[in-house]
Amino acid sequence: MNGSSNISGDYQFKLEGLEYNGHQAPMPDGSTGNTKTMPAEADGLVTFGFIDFDESEFNAGVRDYRYKVSEVIPGGAQDIGDGYKLSGDIAYDTNEYIVEIHTKRSSSGGISIKGYTVYKADGTTVVAEMTYDEGKSGVVTFDNKSLTNEAKVVLKAKKSFNSDEWPENGFTFKLEKVGYDNGNGNIQTDDYLMPPFNYQMDPSNPYNYYKSEQTATSSNSTVSFPELILQNEGTYYYTIREIVDGAGTNDETFVKDGITYDVSKHQVKITVKSVNGKKMSTVTYDGKNSLTIANSVEEQTVKLVITKSIDGYNVTEEEL
Repeated sequence: MNGSSNISGDYQFKLEGLEYNGHQAPMPDGSTGNTKTMPAEADGLVTFGFIDFDESEFNAGVRDYRYKVSEVIPGGAQDIGDGYKLSGDIAYDTNEYIVEIHTKRSSSGGISIKGYTVYKADGTTVVAEMTYDEGKSGVVTFDNKSLTNEAKVVLKAKKSFNSDEWPENGFTFKLEKVGYDNGNGNIQTDDYLMPPFNYQMDPSNPYNYYKSEQTATSSNSTVSFPELILQNEGTYYYTIREIVDGAGTNDETFVKDGITYDVSKHQVKITVKSVNGKKMSTVTYDGKNSLTIANSVEEQTVKLVITKSIDGYNVTEEEL
C-alpha cells in the first residue's frame, strides 16, 4: 500500500478452500465452512492460521491442495479498470489468486509444507513458485493504492541465491532510465521528462538525493529504490540490472568466482493515469507484478576413494 506505513485492520482478505483432484482443502481454525476472512497486520502481512493436513490422505498419494485468496472490496466501489476498484481515495486490487500448497513428510514424521505454486484466477497461468521459507514473507501480494495529486512509486527487486554463503558485499542492482511516452506512442528520452531527472549520482553532491544503486544482502534480500514522484500522465520506462565487474552491457548471464549472475536488463513499466482528478500508478516488471533476479552457484561434488592395504596381502574389491 503506497503512502501508508501502518495498515493494521484497514483491509480484509479472504481465504477459500477449494476442491482439487477430488479432495477438499482443509481449513485453519476459525473458518466458517470453507472460508476465512482476516485483516492485514501492521506490516501488511495477512496470516490465516495453521492448517492441519490429513496424514491418511498423504499416505494415499494426496500431496497438493488449492485455495483461493482475494481482497474484500467495499460495497459500491467504482470499477476504474486495470484490475482496480475505487472507494474513497483508495484503489483496491481486485485480483484473485489460486494458491496450490505442496506437502511433504517432515523430519518429525508429520506432514508439512514443501512449497507453493501461485496461479492467476484461471488456475493455469503461473504467477510464482516458491519454497516454504520463501513464502514466509508473503505468498501473494495485493497492491492497493492511495490516490494523490502526484503518483509516488517505489521500485523493488528481490535477489534469489541458492547458497547460504552470500558474497561479503552482497549483490548490487542499478535502476536506469529508458524513456517516457505521453500517450502518442513515441518514447521520448529527454532527461528532464523522467525522475530522478539529471541529478548527479555523486554522494558528495549536495543535490544528490537519489541513489540509483541498491544492494541486496543475505539479511535483506529485497532492495527498494528511493521513491519516484511522477507528475505527468503517461508511461515511464526503466530497467533494473545487476551490476557485476567485468560483465558486458549486453550480457544476459555472467560467471564470476563460481557464481552465475543474471545481468540481463529487466524491463520496468510505470503507467500513470488520472482518476477523479488524482494520480494513480501501476507497475510491471518484465510484464509481471514483481521482480526476482536469481543467481546460482554450482554445487561441488567430491569423489572419495579409499584404499585398503595390509602388509603381505592383496585385498580384493569384494572384501572392501
